[in-house]
Amino acid sequence: MGTLNSGITNNRCTPMTDSSKQPRPFTFAAGQLLTTLIERLPESGTGYWEHQFDRLSHTKNLPWYLAVDQGKILYSGGNKISAAGLMKILIRFVPPTDIANSKAHWRVLQGAVEAKQIDINGLIEKLYAINLLTPEVLEHAILAKILMDFDAYLSFSDGSAKFISAPELGRILIPGFDVANLLAATQQRRQAWGKVNQTIYSMKLIPTIKPEGLAKLNDQERTEIATFNGASLSEIAKATGKDNLEVAQTFLKLYRAGIVEFQSSSTETPSILVIDDSPLFLKQFNHWTNNIGYSFLPCSDAEKAINTIAQAKPSVVFLDVNMPIISGFELMEKIRANPEWANLPVVILTGDSKLSNKWRAQWGGCEFLAKPASTAENTGFQVVLQELISKLLQPTTLTSKVSNRD
Repeated sequence: MGTLNSGITNNRCTPMTDSSKQPRPFTFAAGQLLTTLIERLPESGTGYWEHQFDRLSHTKNLPWYLAVDQGKILYSGGNKISAAGLMKILIRFVPPTDIANSKAHWRVLQGAVEAKQIDINGLIEKLYAINLLTPEVLEHAILAKILMDFDAYLSFSDGSAKFISAPELGRILIPGFDVANLLAATQQRRQAWGKVNQTIYSMKLIPTIKPEGLAKLNDQERTEIATFNGASLSEIAKATGKDNLEVAQTFLKLYRAGIVEFQSSSTETPSILVIDDSPLFLKQFNHWTNNIGYSFLPCSDAEKAINTIAQAKPSVVFLDVNMPIISGFELMEKIRANPEWANLPVVILTGDSKLSNKWRAQWGGCEFLAKPASTAENTGFQVVLQELISKLLQPTTLTSKVSNRD
């Protein structure tokens, strides 16, 4: 994974900062944060861009912080940078063999961090001094974390951002990453994920070796894959200290070669609840979701929808706008009134694509999707549907991760 760092890292100095030039807050639409960051980061001094997302507006404060220093990105996470946050990143991305060989030293340092006996610079210096870390490994770990956060956050939802000055970041012993190259890498990863998600719709999928695939592996490869028997792709990535995308691409190649297949328990298969009073549309939606590998849950009675959500615990809910007795927006209010469903991805289905843009601004806590106007649009609708569900399911994992704090 050394190629991650190519052309992205820049050495930093600690220039004088002008606190009088505070970058202005800004708002962004879903999918537009990348473009805005390219424009705003060069004018930023040293501090944090704190992002708030409309889809999380019904929850407690769950921001995303991006630490920057003179146009270079230093760090990404659900909390401001700290020794505890850095320790979690290192444990996640430092090669497991490096940690296993010095487990006692890592345990002592982790205890010191938890007791707040050491700050972030002290942690880095100590790791260097006892040869548990090199600058190259530190760069790799932080870069991997930033890129994975970018995968999740940059298309998460509409939102807003404000700058918080933090001159102390200029003294932290963390390399800065070039913005243009970093964001270019993010765009490449988006394209790569687009190809991966056509087959691997969730990192919770469990790869298993097919009987006929065994003959295509050598003894070492059989042993390596057998080591992760029963583990999900996400668990494999953590166990190997690798980036999620790298693991997904590796197993996609094995899948295409006929060596592995993917399994998931019924509780892990993403379920899609569609609330619509049209039996024909529900039948069509059932066909579309089955084609792209999701479990379909129909609900034709809006009055029973709340009970259905409580019992079925769907991964994503689609609501028709125009239903008798209870409209989609009224049902949306009832869903959001329940704290347990504050993070539940909800999509408003509408027959008018023009109105969706107007409503999006007012109902920032959900997505909008125009129904196909004719059978000729069904194929295109399925493609859009697959992309939308993939995007919504990834932030679901993100929300859980942010809630646990980095």
